Amino acid sequence: MKIIAIANLKKGVGKSRTTWDLLVAFADAGLNCAAIDFGSKGLMSKLNEIRTNSDLPPMPVLGAAKPQDLQRLLDEQQANGTEIVLLNTPPGCSVEEHSRMVMAAEMVLIPSLPTPADIASTAAMVRPLAKAGKAIRFLLVQTPAGGSNYDKAFLQKLGMSQAEAEKLLVPTSIASRPKLMRELNELGLGVLEAYGNASVDQEMVGKASQEIRMVRQFLRDELDF
Repeated sequence: MKIIAIANLKKGVGKSRTTWDLLVAFADAGLNCAAIDFGSKGLMSKLNEIRTNSDLPPMPVLGAAKPQDLQRLLDEQQANGTEIVLLNTPPGCSVEEHSRMVMAAEMVLIPSLPTPADIASTAAMVRPLAKAGKAIRFLLVQTPAGGSNYDKAFLQKLGMSQAEAEKLLVPTSIASRPKLMRELNELGLGVLEAYGNASVDQEMVGKASQEIRMVRQFLRDELDF
C-alpha cells in the first residue's frame, strides 16, 4: 500500500482540492484508493455530501480527528486491499503534530503558490521531514493559466541549484481556474468526472484533466505503482 501525504501548514493553497482530484484520478485509473482527511469538516466532507444528495456514489474519504487515529485507519485500509492512501493534512496545526500525521507517508506532496515566499514559508514543516529522509515534492498551484507554469526559478531563488530544484518540483503545475473549481465544488465532482456534464466548461475541464493526469503519472513513476 502506497501512502502519499498532501501537506502544507498554510490555508488556501488547494490541499483538499488536490487530494480530491488525485483520489478521483487514481480511481479513474482502476486503483483501489482512499483518502484520510484530518480536516473532516472541510471541503472533502462537503463534496461527499453533495454527491450523496445528487445520487452520486461517495468517494472513499475517512475522517481522522487526531494523529492517533491514523495507524488504525491505515491498518484497516491495508486489510481491505487498498492500494493508494492519500493523507490530507489540516492547516494551523503545530509542526510536531503535522510531522506525526505525515510520517507514515512514502511521499509528501506540498501544494504551494508559485512564489519564493510561499515556498520559503514551508521550511519549518519540511525540515523534520527531510531529516527523517522523506521524499518531498512541491506542486505549484494557482499558476497563471497558459503561461510558463513549470519554473525552477522559484526554488533557485532560495539558493538551490537547478538539479536540486528539478528533484523537488513536480514537473507540471495546476493552473488557476477559480470559475471551474467553483463549478466542480458545487457539483461534487473531480476534474476527471466532469466530461460530458453540460454545466461544466469543457475547454477548462480538458486542460485541468490533463494536468491532474500528469501529476498522477508522476506519482506512479516516482513510487513505482
